[in-house]
Amino acid sequence: MLLRMEIEGPLSTEEYNAEFRRLTDILFHKFTIEETTYDLMLESMNAIENEMNRNGGANWDSSYDEHLDHLREHLATHSQFNAAQVQQINWSLDEIAVCGREIKEQGESWRHIEPAIDYLIARVVDWCKAHPPPPPQEGPVIRY
Repeated sequence: MLLRMEIEGPLSTEEYNAEFRRLTDILFHKFTIEETTYDLMLESMNAIENEMNRNGGANWDSSYDEHLDHLREHLATHSQFNAAQVQQINWSLDEIAVCGREIKEQGESWRHIEPAIDYLIARVVDWCKAHPPPPPQEGPVIRY
């Protein structure tokens, strides 16, 4: 099933990708990635996008399925997105998973997954904007 992959929202695909890069730059410049849904959403999308767009899926393994599951858990079940968006989210996640399996098993895939990745990046950015990270926890002040 091929869906119409329109990036609806206030930003263009390029603007969503730029915002995703900005958010991941902030994430990876922190001391540590926290076990918050916000950090894990960005980390999961970054891992998938990096593996498929920069590494051609050559290292696809079950850890990427875990990243896809994490995205599905929070994007496809959240009331922030309408039924058509959830359908596109699920299609995008499924298409990426099949592509990764094909590359692992056959050494290649003819699937064009860039629209699926772009669509998920847009939805992750939307999700992150609606659920900003908690403020940093300040530790005790130590005075010498």
